[in-house]
Amino acid sequence: RFLGGCLTVATREELDKAARIAGATGPVAIDEPGGGWRVTLTTPNGHTIWVEWVVAKVPEMPVRRSYRMNFASEHLRHNSAVRQRPEATPVLRIGHFVLWVPDAVLEIDWFMRHFAMQPADYICAPAEPEPITVGTFLRIDRGAEYVEHHCLLINQSIHFGCHHSSYEVLDLDAVTAGHDHLVSKGWKLDAGVGRHYLGSLIYDYWLDPFGN
Repeated sequence: RFLGGCLTVATREELDKAARIAGATGPVAIDEPGGGWRVTLTTPNGHTIWVEWVVAKVPEMPVRRSYRMNFASEHLRHNSAVRQRPEATPVLRIGHFVLWVPDAVLEIDWFMRHFAMQPADYICAPAEPEPITVGTFLRIDRGAEYVEHHCLLINQSIHFGCHHSSYEVLDLDAVTAGHDHLVSKGWKLDAGVGRHYLGSLIYDYWLDPFGN
């Protein structure tokens, strides 16, 4: 089952600010690998969100160089062969996670009030007299600085939990190599490989051992 999501902060002041959110517990020292300090929060719909500070980072995983690609408009790979085999794809970082909630408006407002998040896009469904919003993508607000399209998607739903989590890999070859590896192991594909209309991310969805 989905235990919760985690956000990291840069300063002790930000951690203490999170500790003043209604219903918060902590800060407490983390006795798990990496150490640091943690505040535990509960969203209006009942999801657990941890806010953590000074957790030790693991060393970066060694990865191959990114393969250059040729396009009709531009050829970047000159006299260089690519020999990518199917393999378990190294995960570089968590990209985002998606929450199902019965009251999305409350959940979205809570994240925007307490964290530096702003809407990036919406998923809408036909309705009268106006379409209804069923999903809201939230991004970190860093002003003019470039950020990812979203770090969180909140969906209005009869379900409760986490729809999926997303992981960044090195490049398109890494996506397809991981895809072929999972096919060879008999895992069940949900959707992909494809490209999202919103955010333009390349995706490859798989079901976990529990069917999620």
